[in-house]
Amino acid sequence: MFTNIDRITNISASSVYAAPDGTPLEKPSALDADITLPTISHPTSTINMMGSYDVADRARVDNLQLTIGCQTSKEALELLKYENFIIRFAALVEKAETGQSEYVGFTVYAQGHCASSGGQSLNVGENGTQDVTVNCIKYRLLQDGDELVNIDRLAGIMKIA
Repeated sequence: MFTNIDRITNISASSVYAAPDGTPLEKPSALDADITLPTISHPTSTINMMGSYDVADRARVDNLQLTIGCQTSKEALELLKYENFIIRFAALVEKAETGQSEYVGFTVYAQGHCASSGGQSLNVGENGTQDVTVNCIKYRLLQDGDELVNIDRLAGIMKIA
């Protein structure tokens, strides 16, 4: 039997706050950024028994990469100084039971190291977009205060929905 699930149809109004000590700075570091949330996948191990099978190791997760597409190079450079981020965005969610859509607020708490800034060359007077990639050590996703994902690689915590 299949279960219908809510469908996210549109993400909008994102803001990224640097949070040096866990509390967000007063002013957002990036507005209307294109956020690509980490894909949560499990590493596999090969088992040889009457053939070979790849089995997911559910006790571990692969690399968690969060990408923040900044509208200006200045925003990207600002984010490179920090390791803790709080991202807030709204998403249009179509409810499976009723078929009606409503906006829902999401919050992401991420801690990690900036892996790349997508460096590009600019001429004087130009401004371009840049992607900042963060390799997350801690990643937490909340939907209207309800925890959907909580992964802390150092503490060995992995909670998904």
